[in-house]
Amino acid sequence: AFVSSKEWRSIRECVPGRVVNVYTGNDVLLSTLSRINNLSSAAGRIAGLNPVNVPGVENVDASSVISSHVDYVHRLRAVLALIPTVPTLAVLRPEGHHSGRVVPRSEAARASREVCEDVVSKVPAILRSIAA
Repeated sequence: AFVSSKEWRSIRECVPGRVVNVYTGNDVLLSTLSRINNLSSAAGRIAGLNPVNVPGVENVDASSVISSHVDYVHRLRAVLALIPTVPTLAVLRPEGHHSGRVVPRSEAARASREVCEDVVSKVPAILRSIAA
């Protein structure tokens, strides 16, 4: 389906959790259907074919496990395994931090700093456990 940047931003603002766009350039069926429906000029904005450039939306390229449209049904576990368990920087950026409401930029920046500081504070202990 054609999804505009404005629609992606609306989705990001309404969804209280993560928004993950899983895509692959290998989906010939989706690409062909978009052309048949005269959406070829919008092919770059067909959900599932390309990454989207919207703050707070994580993009996951599933091309390594999806070779055709029907693969999603059979390779769902592999696709889900590609999604990081920890949100990517796109979600941690101040302009991408949402929890189902519009968050003031200062609040988002503070939340982002807190998450980053927490992660950084755990790095020495993780490195020690790996070295042991």
